Amino acid sequence: MLALSVGFCLLGGGKRIVRFTEKVVPVMGVAYVLISLIVVFAHVNYIPATFAAIFSDAFDFRAIFGGLSGS
Repeated sequence: MLALSVGFCLLGGGKRIVRFTEKVVPVMGVAYVLISLIVVFAHVNYIPATFAAIFSDAFDFRAIFGGLSGS
């Protein structure tokens, strides 16, 4: 399926690539958002612990010195 799509676009030139991508890219964007929302809602009970870990680990001295040494 993917090889046929690539061949269809390459053999048709620039206009065919534009027509193909203007149909595929919005579908990909919507699918990405829907799948990410499904993953977030499937793990909604981990969200408070995740934010707590982010804020507790982001502001310790080890992270600060790691950021300074990396820059």
